Amino acid sequence: NVALNRGTFQISTAVNAGSPTVNATSGGTGTVVMNGLNSVLQFISGGSATFGNSIMIEAGNPIAILNNNNQNNTTTGSLTFGGAPGDQGQTLNVQGGGNTIQISGATNLGPAGNAIILANSTTNINLAGVVSGSATLVKEGGQTLALLGTSAVQAGGTQVVPTASNTYSGGTFLLGGTLQANIA
Repeated sequence: NVALNRGTFQISTAVNAGSPTVNATSGGTGTVVMNGLNSVLQFISGGSATFGNSIMIEAGNPIAILNNNNQNNTTTGSLTFGGAPGDQGQTLNVQGGGNTIQISGATNLGPAGNAIILANSTTNINLAGVVSGSATLVKEGGQTLALLGTSAVQAGGTQVVPTASNTYSGGTFLLGGTLQANIA
């Protein structure tokens, strides 16, 4: 596990100079706890890759940045918004260029408040696990947020079929871009 209090932390399939880096091919699967305002977690790969890391946006951190480097990357870990009841909310600003990042594990929007996902630039985000929690899901930015739920590929590999429904209870606001929701 890593606590990111400020700056940029890179998780990479190759060693990169300039920022603290973990080589994903070494089997790292810990949680990156994003404590600091505007702290950046960056997935770096030479091609599409799968990472095993979970992401926790700690209570008291209003804005965290997830940067994906021009590739379609997946993390099999979870995403947790750790806000406290009464917080104004937390924002995950998803950045990158012309790609999609997928979080395959569960997403917990946290307690009452707003969990804001800002899909910026040309980066789309897929939440492929069950989305739970009491917070309101707010989608901003011009790109696509896909709530895939737990899903399986239909025989023949032509269609993703949801196998479980999302359970979050705070409602949904779409303030820009596209929200795609699969229903089991």
